[in-house]
Amino acid sequence: MFKAIVVCIFALCVAAINADQIFKYCDAAQTGYTLQIQSITVNPNPPASGQDLSVKLNGVSSKPVAQGSAAKVHVDYAGVELFDGTLDLCSFGSSAFKCPMSPGVQNITIVQNIPDVAPPGGPYTGTIDLKDQSGNQVTCIQFSFEMQ
Repeated sequence: MFKAIVVCIFALCVAAINADQIFKYCDAAQTGYTLQIQSITVNPNPPASGQDLSVKLNGVSSKPVAQGSAAKVHVDYAGVELFDGTLDLCSFGSSAFKCPMSPGVQNITIVQNIPDVAPPGGPYTGTIDLKDQSGNQVTCIQFSFEMQ
């Protein structure tokens, strides 16, 4: 159950890149980021407890991403820590991230149910820092959103 909540929070964070300014890059210029995000589609927007969330991400990866890639995730709800840990990017969620990920155009879709226990409101805030198998920056985001 807790892993499902973390997967949902991660999906929401990834979704937030261009969705109503609830997300920003840790480095606005995306300097050194392997994955340059071009577009994000989120449905429903805003996300709601007890519903499926679909996130479609399109971008370009300049380098391959292989096994051993990691997502350092920190999530707070209304100032209370919900999660702080590292997740294996290549086995995260419903295998939305297929490893090895070849360089080039990436079309990633994540569909995840947001559990009824995810409280509405917020703010949900945090950081997701993605590193490849060699420790190089894939992308890094900071987020803040309210759940319906």
